[in-house]
Amino acid sequence: MNRKTRVITLIIVCLLPILIISGCEKENGFPKESQDLLWQSKRTKPFGVFEYSDLSKAAAETILKEKFAVLLSTLTEKTEAILDEALLTATGEKGTVTYTIDAKENKLQVRGFYPYEQGDTMQAFAYIDSEYHYLPEKKQANLIDQTITLSNYGESSAFQSENVEPLLKKLGELVQVENLTIALTQLKEHEKEVESKELEVSDNGEDAYKKKNIRSSLYVGIDEQSEIKEIYARLTDYRE
Repeated sequence: MNRKTRVITLIIVCLLPILIISGCEKENGFPKESQDLLWQSKRTKPFGVFEYSDLSKAAAETILKEKFAVLLSTLTEKTEAILDEALLTATGEKGTVTYTIDAKENKLQVRGFYPYEQGDTMQAFAYIDSEYHYLPEKKQANLIDQTITLSNYGESSAFQSENVEPLLKKLGELVQVENLTIALTQLKEHEKEVESKELEVSDNGEDAYKKKNIRSSLYVGIDEQSEIKEIYARLTDYRE
């Protein structure tokens, strides 16, 4: 092998991992660094029929791992960190976090409830929902759907105009919504024009479903005063 051939071979060897990674990103349509938000594992049987309620997060994770061979994605941890940063200053403390687990054969649903309180009064709460499917034809379990629902509670307002935009931005970045900066700008222009309804910030659902890809969506709930009272962020895996 002459010197020129050795150089070409070396270049190809160095570029091969980059090409493989790029191919994976293109195939999934989702940034490689965010793949940890998704989850799948080999599995040979359904989840069975079970219900668990009033669990601590640690107990829920133990049951998921030991009973169902399932893991929570890092979206849960990252969401919790975002909510704590945004809401604990306004509310003062986090209430008792509880989890429920509901298994029905090929479907496993997990819900975390996160209350934020000021004294004895709830100011806001969040649900973090995860849904797993057993796919018998593939002998595989997939984390299909993850939803974050955040609500102000009662007459209180834990997230207000000064902190709602950073909160929306962080949740939107977390679930990788498309054109987030433009979408948030358009939201500010239109949120005062509507009364008591749900507004789309960004949602690639139709395109993701057609292309069997990843759906990323962000919505807000508007009250009668045209203030944002609820935030919904969602990540759905349509890949086959």
